[in-house]
Amino acid sequence: MNRAPFCAALRGSVLYPHGLTKQQVAGFENLLNIWEQSYAADPINHLAYDLATAFHETAGTMQPVVERGARSYFDKYEPGTRLGKMLGNTVRGDGYRFRGEGHVQNTGRRNAKFASDRLNEVFGLGIDLVANPEKRGDPFISAHALFLGNREGWWTGKDLHNFIDKKLPFGN
Repeated sequence: MNRAPFCAALRGSVLYPHGLTKQQVAGFENLLNIWEQSYAADPINHLAYDLATAFHETAGTMQPVVERGARSYFDKYEPGTRLGKMLGNTVRGDGYRFRGEGHVQNTGRRNAKFASDRLNEVFGLGIDLVANPEKRGDPFISAHALFLGNREGWWTGKDLHNFIDKKLPFGN
């Protein structure tokens, strides 16, 4: 992809009416580099969906973010709560420890374990996001979790083929 026209099209757009910061450009560069290295065989409309997901989940920064709030805010994710059970949180403190993080908010012990297992299986990364949950915010790991997670439906239970067909709007 020719990145200069891509970034030029974003500057002044509805999404970025005041242009792009260096941090946003770096975020796009990271995502596009990883896409080209590992996901370029996927349909290009998957990339559009992934970038839109990252835009939404990171509030337009295109950088991995950590879910914000007072520590007590994350009590809703603690073991024994409805959300905590759903997220596989089993140890007191998991609600805060496994709060959302990344380009897509990887939340909960179960999601951290699943992401570790799949990323290690597919890419041989040798990571343990349960023992090191802060690594969910590493730009490289986070980008892979975004792309592979969306492709395989980690976050919704439905992969991208459930949301996007192979037809492109302009015949490309």
